[in-house]
Amino acid sequence: MKKLIPLFLLLLSTVVITSCSSDDNSSSINNLNNVEIILTKGKASSLEVNPYGENIDNDLADKFKYSNVNKVNFTLPKHTEYFRLTIQGNQKQFEGYLKINGKTWDFNSLDWYYQGTYYLSDFK
Repeated sequence: MKKLIPLFLLLLSTVVITSCSSDDNSSSINNLNNVEIILTKGKASSLEVNPYGENIDNDLADKFKYSNVNKVNFTLPKHTEYFRLTIQGNQKQFEGYLKINGKTWDFNSLDWYYQGTYYLSDFK
């Protein structure tokens, strides 16, 4: 009987460790909702993000609006499948990138305005 208790504790700790490691895998998926947009040249007089997805509630699909920024961080609503980024620059040329889940995507504009659509599946 005394040998069963350490064996039971070993089995229990193995189950706990295994369940914790599976949670670590799901955290990388959550990183898809964390977005960072950085303008490396110029500034955005207006920056809007519109999230879209089949299962997004209308209350969660509000636009994210920013003014006079060169860097923004935000978290997209759950169930976002893609989003549209619209930037109105304060100078004729601006450049930057967005970063999701450690992956970056460069963008630039030569005419004061940029619009792009980004699918989160591209950043997995």
